[in-house]
Amino acid sequence: MATTDAPARRLTWPRTLYGRLVVLLLGGMLLAQLLTGTIWFDARYERVMEIPTRLAASEVAHALRLLESAQVPRRQAIDAFQDDALRISAIAPEAPAALEPRDRELERLLREAVALRLDGPRPLHLRHATLYDDHGHPHANAAVFGSHAPEGRLVLDVQTRDGDWLRFDVRAGQAGLELRPTYAFGDYLLRIYGVRALVIVLLAWAAVHWITRPLTRLAQAAQALGDDVNSPPLPVTGPREVRQAAEAFNRMQARVLESLQAREQLLAAVSHDLRSPITRLRLRVELLEDPLARERLRADLAHMQELVDSILDYYAGRHEDAPMQQVDLDTLLDALAEDLRETGAEVAIAGQTGLLVRGYAGSLRRAIGNLLENAVRYGQRARVALSLDADGRGVRLRIDDDGPGIPDDALEQVLQPFVRLERSRNRHTGGIGLGLSIADGIVRAHGGRLQLRNRRDASGGLQGLQAELWLPLQDARP
Repeated sequence: MATTDAPARRLTWPRTLYGRLVVLLLGGMLLAQLLTGTIWFDARYERVMEIPTRLAASEVAHALRLLESAQVPRRQAIDAFQDDALRISAIAPEAPAALEPRDRELERLLREAVALRLDGPRPLHLRHATLYDDHGHPHANAAVFGSHAPEGRLVLDVQTRDGDWLRFDVRAGQAGLELRPTYAFGDYLLRIYGVRALVIVLLAWAAVHWITRPLTRLAQAAQALGDDVNSPPLPVTGPREVRQAAEAFNRMQARVLESLQAREQLLAAVSHDLRSPITRLRLRVELLEDPLARERLRADLAHMQELVDSILDYYAGRHEDAPMQQVDLDTLLDALAEDLRETGAEVAIAGQTGLLVRGYAGSLRRAIGNLLENAVRYGQRARVALSLDADGRGVRLRIDDDGPGIPDDALEQVLQPFVRLERSRNRHTGGIGLGLSIADGIVRAHGGRLQLRNRRDASGGLQGLQAELWLPLQDARP
């Protein structure tokens, strides 16, 4: 039977800056921790070898003293010292051996200990040092961590007073002391890896949080600016680079705000100034004798007036002069629905929250009214559902209609100003293209969001459009 190999999993680099900094810091600190562990091991090794080294120095000094004062030939005197713990041999001078750092420390200790027991320092070279565990095996790691009484073997060359060189091979234990390996191993794990690892993790978390917090604030400020150009500026705090970034962001926000305000003020001023000429044209149209021409000009002037009013409504929706207040959405919806019912529209409301939303009453009325009017105009009827979020952080308003919906690729596009999906020149069905844009701008100014989606049945058939409006509650509870 054919088999296929599953794709091998590869370690992926964290996608967030926070994760990458954590990996880098923990990786670097882990390497430092391993280095610290080797330093601890060397220190423990020197401690375990200290007693055997001092005992070996004592044996060497005692043997030298006797050999240098012996009245018999040197060879005969050396043979008298041969046993399992000490072996001596005469050698020719040799160059010092290349020792590891920890063995150089043992060599220094040997020189000092031998000099204390003789009449002064003697030329001395350590050849090698070996640590044996409790079973006599030369394993330094096992002897350091798992032996109760490890034994050391030291081979060293010493020069006598008459210039001869002798090689001493000495084995020495711990002089009856027990090293408590369980305690040593526990101390190694707890202090070197347990406590320090915990401290390292806490320091890494604090450092990464401190580094990424300004970036998080900058990202949040950019998101807030995208939702509402009038959002509060970014606080200029922290290190110099962070302050410079905050100042640059605030300058950018100020320039964007100035540009938008200048454009909107120009548009509003032009629209306002057009009202008087439109009124004069209406009066002059009534003087025309041709009924057909008079009717066509009336329709053109009505369209111009609708365009001017829509632009002014758009500007008013983005700049509310009245103070914010507690708005009862239940009451507001009932009033808007009743107004539409009086015109013959079918509007049904389901659900009540009994909560207040802090906002601009006039702007919210305009935004929700535009959504209801769109549902009635294009979908024949409007079904409204008002509910409170499960987490209690916001109110959700859904308006469903039975209309033809909107192409999926245009759901975001229709929220832009002057976008009309109805391509005919029927102004009664196409509108100006500002209703949804006005509603979206008002909702964003309140810290909420407006989302459009097509409703479909189980088979994928289009059932209409749903406009979902979400507003934050904040501290708006009564």
